[in-house]
Amino acid sequence: MTPPRIRPIEKFAKAVGKCTTEASEYGKCVVTDYNNVYKDKCLEQFMKLQKCVRVRIILRPSLITPITP
Repeated sequence: MTPPRIRPIEKFAKAVGKCTTEASEYGKCVVTDYNNVYKDKCLEQFMKLQKCVRVRIILRPSLITPITP
């Protein structure tokens, strides 16, 4: 019997749930001066969060290629 298929959004939600430190840092950066948000303001924190999520989803860090904004 094959295992039940996991929906992509469920996989994503579980991965983000394991990246609480990175998500918190990104959120703090955005909220710091939310009246002055602009593109790439929190790019460093976002990239850390993105990497964490990708590692959790793929489980192969060597295959991760950054997405350029």
